[in-house]
Amino acid sequence: MQALFCGNLSKGMKLVGIYHDDIRELIVQHFGPTMLNPLDQRGNETLQFLTLQAPSAADIYGDIPPERCVILVSGSLTMGIDAVGPYPDRDTAFSNAVALTFGSKTSNFYPIEIAPEYAELRQHIAKILC
Repeated sequence: MQALFCGNLSKGMKLVGIYHDDIRELIVQHFGPTMLNPLDQRGNETLQFLTLQAPSAADIYGDIPPERCVILVSGSLTMGIDAVGPYPDRDTAFSNAVALTFGSKTSNFYPIEIAPEYAELRQHIAKILC
């Protein structure tokens, strides 16, 4: 699974959606190597994929609707970013964040939900994939 983020350094990156690995390739082919957000009028937002590590209880969660996915993210630009998910809801993700962070002196995991402001971009991507 792949998490697609959109944004820039000054505004930050927000979660657009969760996609399967084969869908990722189609999106990258469509947007090209620059991966610019086609709906951003200023042209300063880029798209970036982050590979998700599957949670240990992934089999229990079953199929999670893409619009309800929550992931856990930890790290920084200098140390690298880790992402785990998807989870079915924020409460489940948060309880796992506590478990993942426990005993770690360098990592705190934070639940990230799909950003509603990128609904139009998600629709644009859905049209590409049809």
